[in-house]
Amino acid sequence: MRGRYLVRFLFLSSVLFACVLAAAGCSKIGGDVSGTVTLNGKPLSSGVVVFHMDNGKSVSAAIASDGSYILQKPQKGNATISIETVQTPETNTNIASLAPGKPDPSNPANEKPAPKAAKIMIPDKYKNDKTSGFSITIGGGPQTLDIAMTGEAEKNEKK
Repeated sequence: MRGRYLVRFLFLSSVLFACVLAAAGCSKIGGDVSGTVTLNGKPLSSGVVVFHMDNGKSVSAAIASDGSYILQKPQKGNATISIETVQTPETNTNIASLAPGKPDPSNPANEKPAPKAAKIMIPDKYKNDKTSGFSITIGGGPQTLDIAMTGEAEKNEKK
């Protein structure tokens, strides 16, 4: 009788262990994807890297001022990639040229100049995941994907 319970215990323990192992191997969470985005060899200073997953969903990662990005814990699977640029603030006052405590002669009321928006321009083909030429298969471990864009960028537009 005692042997029968021991066999049953060992059998159920092994089934439970197998289920735990199977569940651990079925994670849909992939490893981080990181890299640098460049245009003609120079880092892009802002924007967003958009990963268009094969399930129809999209996830994105912001581009830092040094051109780097990191997408944390994306879903495993295939993705095509597009790049979106964003407006960045720009002023036309040279702060370093102002002496401390002295008013700016071009701004007698000592008001801060309104920032102007400058859009970083990239070739149109990189704005669409179907034409960018960039793709990745996201797996379980960390991956590096450097995005090197080339081509003639349009001049900055000021709005």
